[in-house]
Amino acid sequence: MKRLFIALCMAAVAIFGGSRLNAQTIFDTGVPENLFRFGVRLGFNTSNLTNNYDKVMSGVEWKDNQWRGGFNAGFVVDINFRNFFAIQPGAFIYTRKNDYHLLYTDGHSLSAI
Repeated sequence: MKRLFIALCMAAVAIFGGSRLNAQTIFDTGVPENLFRFGVRLGFNTSNLTNNYDKVMSGVEWKDNQWRGGFNAGFVVDINFRNFFAIQPGAFIYTRKNDYHLLYTDGHSLSAI
């Protein structure tokens, strides 16, 4: 039954779909319209700091890590060799922000960093 179904499907494709089948090109090898294109990239990022001060420093009573928002910005250049091949170099600036607070004792007094 399975072989009969497959044979009928192949026959239907050969009869009804044979005239509509066209070969597809995988790569468009034409010359690009513009050799260079310029662009800008902007974005938002967040950072967080983790540490083990309480394990390596004796006397750490409290620590607080807070993440802050940052940004990234830059420009890119598309160098189009063909319609299917391009290189995109660029230059970017990233900022990362973070706050941390430590409260420790040296045996007698409390100090904050």
